[in-house]
Amino acid sequence: MCSRTPVSIMPKTFAVAPMALAGGHVFVPVLDLCMNESAITSPSVLQRPASEGRGSVYALDARTGATAWQAPLGSAPFALATT
Repeated sequence: MCSRTPVSIMPKTFAVAPMALAGGHVFVPVLDLCMNESAITSPSVLQRPASEGRGSVYALDARTGATAWQAPLGSAPFALATT
């Protein structure tokens, strides 16, 4: 049976920022903007303003997946990673 109890889903619909590959690293924008969902209902995607989102960018070793570095951002990464 599907749960009617909402749970926190991260990052919801706004997670559209593609990754980039260059110099042996994968650059991954990460969005932190949780919203509540359940298997039965889906509140508006606008239940939290996009301006409340924060995020970071990770550089991962393309061969091993190890984190090379991580940089916090002051706002949500709604754009793609470019090299």
